[in-house]
Amino acid sequence: MGLLSLGTPLPWEQTREYAEHVRTEGIEQLIKMFKAAYARTGDGYLWGDEVEYTLVKFDHGRGLALLSIDKDSVLADLNEGGSLAQLSVDNDLNFHPEYGRFMLEATPLAPYNGDSLENYLYVERNMNSRRSVAQTAIADGTIKPLTITVYPLMGINTFTFPSAVANGEASQSLFLPDEIINRHARFPTLTANIRKRRGEKVAINVPLYKDTNTLSIDESIPKGRSLFKHDEEPELGAALPGHIYMDSMGFGMGCSCLQVTVQAPNLNRARYLYDSWANFAPLFLALTAAAPVFKGHLADQDVRWNVISGAVDDRTAYERDVKPLHSDGAFGGMTDEAKARAQKIPKSRYDGIDSFLGDIQNDFAKDGEAVFKYFSPELNDISPPINERTLQRLAQEPQLYPVLARHFAHLYVRDPIVIFEERIHQDNDDETDHLRTFNPLIGRR
Repeated sequence: MGLLSLGTPLPWEQTREYAEHVRTEGIEQLIKMFKAAYARTGDGYLWGDEVEYTLVKFDHGRGLALLSIDKDSVLADLNEGGSLAQLSVDNDLNFHPEYGRFMLEATPLAPYNGDSLENYLYVERNMNSRRSVAQTAIADGTIKPLTITVYPLMGINTFTFPSAVANGEASQSLFLPDEIINRHARFPTLTANIRKRRGEKVAINVPLYKDTNTLSIDESIPKGRSLFKHDEEPELGAALPGHIYMDSMGFGMGCSCLQVTVQAPNLNRARYLYDSWANFAPLFLALTAAAPVFKGHLADQDVRWNVISGAVDDRTAYERDVKPLHSDGAFGGMTDEAKARAQKIPKSRYDGIDSFLGDIQNDFAKDGEAVFKYFSPELNDISPPINERTLQRLAQEPQLYPVLARHFAHLYVRDPIVIFEERIHQDNDDETDHLRTFNPLIGRR
């Protein structure tokens, strides 16, 4: 997670009114940024990793392990101006916020040199330092920063310390209290705006692992609660038989992982890496499977990917091409203008890729290399939805290859979910916040 913008995030009722403005300005920011960088070459081979920790409090007297949601102040301590900022710098570390108050993200202070064997040998030592420094900052031996993918009891009974009740206005979840959400205003607003745009709460259904004693229903779903209109949704069909039902962004964005970012020397090599790694992603997913339990239930899967995807699925019933749970909810919280241009969108905004970025006209041949032909047009054999207005604008820019123009036009079928009031009007020559808003990860800032 990058640096968080300061300001006032707008609720969905206001955000949607600025959606087209942000979309239009985001395109202009993309074009200016692309023109400035598309011909750039010779950048060094740098890379970095980020590890996300889950803070768990162990109560040995009662035999409990609970999510710690009151130690998020360690981030302020470890960053610039904090009491332990120098400790981070001395150990070549940087700490970042994540979706949950119980989460802590850590990276090296500077990227690794990919051409240096010594840097590869240094990675493990740097990771060890992150855990050690985080533990020092927590200053409580009963709380441990664990590298686990999913806290297995999230959403079951009392699972946090301090205890909190699932009755929050942002998520309106039957299982998760809003107190697990990062205190920065962006995160509860993001949680609420996804629900409002969708017109329903997110509905994540993971297949139960079934043995002779497994019930066909998720018995953890409370019956008869009427605190919010959305409370009735499991009974209206949001909860599938034989599945673990989860109804909040926190179930997905509360998962942790290890991520790697690589800097390529030029655009064509970056496209090559993007296309190549797309083929390896399913293998990496299987090799790193570490999530067999969700909401206290053993699942018939062991990865977090579809849970994260479902957690940020802001598509309306119309866009998902399904019957709405509520009679008036086909278009969720769209404006009339947005309804008129709505189209079917087969995937959540955070999901697998829809196209490769290679094309036979632009196989890379820079820096004196021989032409390296690696791509076949037949590989792009699906037609994902696109924003036609975006495509027409990008088609006017010769530097943006057609395959890249279509890629960005596909990203722009989404609406911005969080807009900061102070950032509505920007200088497109120097700022890129509107472009970041259409990142598949919903804008990292």
